[in-house]
Amino acid sequence: MNELILQVDEVELYLIKTNPPKLHISAKGKTTSMNWENAELILSKALPVDGIYEFEFRATPPGAIRPVLSPIEAEYLFDVCLLYTSDAADD
Repeated sequence: MNELILQVDEVELYLIKTNPPKLHISAKGKTTSMNWENAELILSKALPVDGIYEFEFRATPPGAIRPVLSPIEAEYLFDVCLLYTSDAADD
């Protein structure tokens, strides 16, 4: 079962100029122990009213835990058309 990581340290965004365009989102953070796996960014709500999309940074912790802060990374490819769809729905 994936759990929230301890902290998010960095988020990077860049636009991929395809048709339709996509937004590549990558994040780096820390976990409470070594060997966490399956890191992912999960879109926590679709088409938010306030226009701000929220993500959860989750990963699978190891079975045996040896406490030590460890780096972890995840990525998400966001379909930019969703941004325009939500704006159009408000009009």
